[in-house]
Amino acid sequence: MTGVGLVALILGASLHLQVDVTPNPDRESVRLEGELAKPRPSGPAPSGSAATPALNPTECLYEDGAVRACRAIAVAATDAVLPADVERAVRELGLPALTIQIQPGGQTLVNVPTIFHTQPADFRRTVTLLGQSVDVEATPTSYRWNHGDGTTATTTGPGRPYPNTDITHTYQRSAEALQPSVDVTYRVRYRINGGDWQDLSSTITATGPATTLRVTEAPPVLVHP
Repeated sequence: MTGVGLVALILGASLHLQVDVTPNPDRESVRLEGELAKPRPSGPAPSGSAATPALNPTECLYEDGAVRACRAIAVAATDAVLPADVERAVRELGLPALTIQIQPGGQTLVNVPTIFHTQPADFRRTVTLLGQSVDVEATPTSYRWNHGDGTTATTTGPGRPYPNTDITHTYQRSAEALQPSVDVTYRVRYRINGGDWQDLSSTITATGPATTLRVTEAPPVLVHP
């Protein structure tokens, strides 16, 4: 539907209803606002006159002792919260970006397994969308480890610190300032006004910040027996 607005006149009996259809730029649906239009000049309601029922009336106009028209409350059609609305809101809020943890510290050795891990974060929010309360929860489902040397690995767990070796990477050459990081992918579910939980069909990935890592070669050492 295009244009600033579309006016439709619905004629019936002695009343006419003017409906203003205004496009909503954020939705494919439209918002309807309408009122019963004033007709000819009118005077005050005569004493003891009964108003003819009308659509959501707030006041009626009289002429020659008869009801000529009633003004209705402008109403808007109730918008349903769509999955796309929830996804857009979650992306605007931002899911937790995780920081990669490296052992040993900010420096490691060539040909020695380097341990990676991170700390998952819970995400629970309640937002108002289109006048309705929406609870949102996000749970990590996978982790993409960017080693900084052009290689990556994907796991379903966040890893654990030493002495655990759940997630490791062995660098093949020395480097002064690699930038490893971890990106986490979330599954999102939501419920509207305390109803049943629903899953978004698409996942959302949060890109983690980079950490500087130096990779060096250990000099050979002679050990006497």
